[in-house]
Amino acid sequence: MAEPTEKTTRKKDPRKAPKHTPIKRIVAQLAAGNNKTQVAKNLNVSPNAVGQMLKRYGITDKHLESFKINRADIFAGLQETVAGSFSRADIKKASVRDRTILLGTLYDKERLERGQSTQNIAVRMASAVLESDED
Repeated sequence: MAEPTEKTTRKKDPRKAPKHTPIKRIVAQLAAGNNKTQVAKNLNVSPNAVGQMLKRYGITDKHLESFKINRADIFAGLQETVAGSFSRADIKKASVRDRTILLGTLYDKERLERGQSTQNIAVRMASAVLESDED
């Protein structure tokens, strides 16, 4: 029987970064407040692998922290870009279904921005009170 070689007897390091660990999982973990060591443990990869993935995508601790602090403003800027990227003619070309969804979404967002309700909570509460009075 042949002697086992080093290659066949070496176990795989369970902390080694699997190639299928998406960067978005790492970034989501960091954005949730975990440090690189915690992310590595949660994703069963080495801290070095986490650092390498971040480096590969040009994501630095400073960049991520800045993103978390300024997320609302970043999203607002992206919304402005998207809103300015299509015209009324583009909207008219959209299906009735898509325009209906857009209308409902814009209505809800407008009410949120104005501090108004986006649900009919008062109506539900009144119904519950009426039902309890009948008992």
